[in-house]
Amino acid sequence: MGAKTHKGFTIIESVLFLGVTGLIMAVLLAGVGGTLNRERYKDAVSSFQDYVQGQYNLVSNVNNSRPNNEVCQGGQIVTGVTSDSGRGTSDCTIVGRVIHSTASGDKVTSTQVYATVDASALIGSNDAAILNSAQLTASPNEDTYAMAWGTKLVKPRPDDSVRAFSILIVRMPTSGLIHTYALEQADQVPAAIVGNYVASGSFAMCVDNSMFIAGGVGRVGVLLAKDATNSGGVQFLSEDKC
Repeated sequence: MGAKTHKGFTIIESVLFLGVTGLIMAVLLAGVGGTLNRERYKDAVSSFQDYVQGQYNLVSNVNNSRPNNEVCQGGQIVTGVTSDSGRGTSDCTIVGRVIHSTASGDKVTSTQVYATVDASALIGSNDAAILNSAQLTASPNEDTYAMAWGTKLVKPRPDDSVRAFSILIVRMPTSGLIHTYALEQADQVPAAIVGNYVASGSFAMCVDNSMFIAGGVGRVGVLLAKDATNSGGVQFLSEDKC
C-alpha cells in the first residue's frame, strides 16, 4: 500500500502566518489608535475654543442671573441682603465676564462682572479710567470648565509650563463697545486686570499634547486676538505657533 499524504500547513508555515497576521493587526490597531488620539485632541482644542467664544456671546447677550439676595454695595457683592430694586431693574449692571486659569491647567473658571456705579456717574478720560470709576467686581458664583480628554493649557514652546492667565471681557457701560484685557497672572480681580494691563500682541493658549504624541499629534491651541471685540477674535492657533 502507498503512504498516505496529509494536506495542510507545516509548523513553520503556521508560525509565519500567525506572525504576519499579528504584524498586520498591530499596524492596523496602531493606525486606529493614532486616528482616535488625533480626534480626541482635536475635540479638546475645538471645545475649549467654543467655550471662550461662548464667553463673548454671554457678554453680548447679557442674562441677569444674579440672585435677589446678592446686592452691589461699596464696590462689592454683598450676600444675604435683599435688593430693593424693582422687577426688571438692578442696583448694579452686568458689564462682562472674567476668565481665570487654574494651577493644574486642566480647568478654567469664569464668572460675571458687575459695574457697581451707575453709568451716568462714570467719568474718565479713557476706557481704563472709566472702568476704574465703575468699581468693577466679580460675582462669587463661578462656572468651571474642565478641559476634555485629560488635556491642560500650557505656554507656547519652548516653555511647557501651565498657562496662567486672567482675562476680562467687558462691555463699556458708557459706549457699549466690548474690550478684552488679558494678564499672564492667575486669580486677578477685574480692577487689577484693567490696572495692570499693558497693550501687547495676541494671547496664545496652547493645549498640551503629551498624552497624544504617540499618535503623531502636533501641539496646537487657541489664540485670543489683540483687541478682540467678539467671538471672532477667538481663533485656532496652528502648530508652528505652539
